[in-house]
Amino acid sequence: MVGLRNLLFLFFCITGILLNGIPMLSQNIHQNYFFDDPLSFREDHNWLSTHEMLRIYELTIQFPEEEKIMTTVTLDHNGLPVTEQIAQSDFDWENREPGSITEEFHHIYVMDNLFLRRKTTHIEHTGTRPDSLETGEILVNFFNREQYESSEGLKLVYEFKGETRPASIELISEKNTGKRIELEYLDGWLSSAVEYSMGEEGRNQKIRSATYEYDDHNRPHKAILRIDGEEKRVEITYDRMNKPLKITLYSNGEVVEKRLYQYEKRERIEIPGLD
Repeated sequence: MVGLRNLLFLFFCITGILLNGIPMLSQNIHQNYFFDDPLSFREDHNWLSTHEMLRIYELTIQFPEEEKIMTTVTLDHNGLPVTEQIAQSDFDWENREPGSITEEFHHIYVMDNLFLRRKTTHIEHTGTRPDSLETGEILVNFFNREQYESSEGLKLVYEFKGETRPASIELISEKNTGKRIELEYLDGWLSSAVEYSMGEEGRNQKIRSATYEYDDHNRPHKAILRIDGEEKRVEITYDRMNKPLKITLYSNGEVVEKRLYQYEKRERIEIPGLD
């Protein structure tokens, strides 16, 4: 599944925005298969990787309480997420500015031996003063390198089907523990992903899995997530520009979460003398 037939190549944060964009991030981002992050529901973030988008707003509604959470993602000129702000309130699309931010994530990027390292500072606003915590780094494989090891002993190991499609991805700590994701394809498109935890002696324990379905435009529009014996169904709808518009999660046939999206374009810079 490479960029919705090259129209969507993150992300990041996994989008149909990229009609004339540049694919800045490879599909090989290890955490983006299970709907963990805002806007990340595929193995790549192409629909975020675009110089045209400045901000992406994700309004999450959790049922049955209908609790609302707004996540605002700000992108740099390469389409890389640089800040994420999370707020809990009753605001809606007419007032997208958050009234009370509860969490912030600030990302910086460093290229190291053809791998991109993203380090994140996590700031919580739950107490009387902000509490800043350094989180683990995320590694992005730009050029389909088979292995990378950071100075802290964190390893990222790939196996490939052909030249570009990853068959498995392993993230291993200095203690030889970590995770492994195994990927399957059907007719050239990603059909399933399975995540395992890895023990010190290489023992694997299945954590979760995802299977994907595509619509007539080769866009992923349904998925089944299986985590800890629980099965969730995911449905995705798109706007006329192929950007995700809504993601709905079901459990036991009931809606448990809706994610709604709006997009803010970057202001175009006019250069005198150029069309």
